[in-house]
Amino acid sequence: MNLNLSSTHGVHQRERGQLSGQAGREATNSRAVVIGAGIGGLLASRVLSDHYDEVVILERDELPATGSHRRCIPQGRHVHALMAKGLQVVEHLFPGISADLVSQGAVPANAGMDVLFFQHGGYHCQAESKTTPILIGRPLLESTIRQHLLQNPNIRIIERCAALGLLADDDGSRITGVRTSGGPAANSDQVILADMVVDSGGRGSKLPRWLKALGYEAPKESRMESNIHYSTRCFRRSRDHMAGKLATVIASSHGASRSGIILAQESETWLVTLIGRKGVQPPKALDEFIDYARRLEAPEIADTIRHAEPLGDASVFGFPHSQWRHYERLNRFPEGLLAFGDAICGFNPVYGQGMTIAALEAECLDRSLPEGMANLAHRFFTGSAPDIDAAWELTTSEDLRFAPISTVIPRKVRVTNWYLDHLHVAARHEPAVTLAFREVVNVNQRPASLLRPGTALRVLRGNLHDRLSVNRTAGPFPASGAIEPLPSLPTSAD
Repeated sequence: MNLNLSSTHGVHQRERGQLSGQAGREATNSRAVVIGAGIGGLLASRVLSDHYDEVVILERDELPATGSHRRCIPQGRHVHALMAKGLQVVEHLFPGISADLVSQGAVPANAGMDVLFFQHGGYHCQAESKTTPILIGRPLLESTIRQHLLQNPNIRIIERCAALGLLADDDGSRITGVRTSGGPAANSDQVILADMVVDSGGRGSKLPRWLKALGYEAPKESRMESNIHYSTRCFRRSRDHMAGKLATVIASSHGASRSGIILAQESETWLVTLIGRKGVQPPKALDEFIDYARRLEAPEIADTIRHAEPLGDASVFGFPHSQWRHYERLNRFPEGLLAFGDAICGFNPVYGQGMTIAALEAECLDRSLPEGMANLAHRFFTGSAPDIDAAWELTTSEDLRFAPISTVIPRKVRVTNWYLDHLHVAARHEPAVTLAFREVVNVNQRPASLLRPGTALRVLRGNLHDRLSVNRTAGPFPASGAIEPLPSLPTSAD
């Protein structure tokens, strides 16, 4: 593949092919460059390959073998989640990839029966769900997507190649390429000419700085402090562990600092991430790790790992804050340029929204590209903003539960959290409430769906039932189908 590489003192312009409004492109030899070969960059590249003749992915890391961790993804060793909606989009982009993942050991899970939630002081009841996410480690997921992507001969990844800046035409209105270091010319800077540049370089994206250098305004940022710390260990999994459940989420109640997640993974293993907030850092040493798990509000994680064989050492990770760069609010933006994935919004990873939101952005990009290059950035950024906003509202409302006492909590957040507290109580008794919540977690529904009349009535009924219960958290496991669902109401969409 001819990349039209030249030194930084060479010619930076060439005739560019234009995307047509109908067929996808009019000219040949059009090229897109994607910065970053993470999940977001791979999904963006797959969409771009339908609209450009060449897609070149620049990756500063050296990509490892299948299923191996890589240096530039430190959070990759911890629990990840591709929610059901994200899996649906990935399957659409790469037909057959779900079966491929399962053949490599990924674990399909029924969202209502196989996943145990202990949230705000009680267990959600179990209910058969039609939603089936796949439990899988980040390295295997990423490498499998990459293998499927590279079956397209017009897609190429340049490893150990860093993007240093953007090239633009004379008036700065259109991006024409990327200045790079490394790759095939390790000892000198090079340029790669392009019709489209997509920055999927993650939370550390330099795009705001590059925009300012071109005379554009940098996007405003929203931030939410999380100050969260992880410690993760892998254990040998037995099918009789945890009464056959495939995952348990033990969330913090009422601002408590400790929580934990255990997920079945490929190779008959458990991946266990223990979480600390408010300056609490979960330990690495095995005996202290198990002791920390014992101090969680429910026993399932500790009861599982104290009898399981540990595999390898612990990994730790700290996450200071979520951030959302509001590109959708900019009045001016150069043509031939987009941000993508965590370069737009990096969520607190404890909620598992990031990869699925990147998949929804890929859907939005696929809808936006056939309409042509003119105003593409505005269409893409405003088109993807509602999905980002829904995930942002859900995750930041939860993070504000752990904010310092002096923090002023917006009234909308206080009302949202009040309602969610009562929803989690109702979910101990109402299967339909459990399922409604799991659909939101899996991004099949927006959080506003939890306010539908039928769900709201069940939340009320579930709280009344809970007040009359003698033992509100009986178990160690919740009952299945404790109360028959209410009949559907004519005004309800659930």
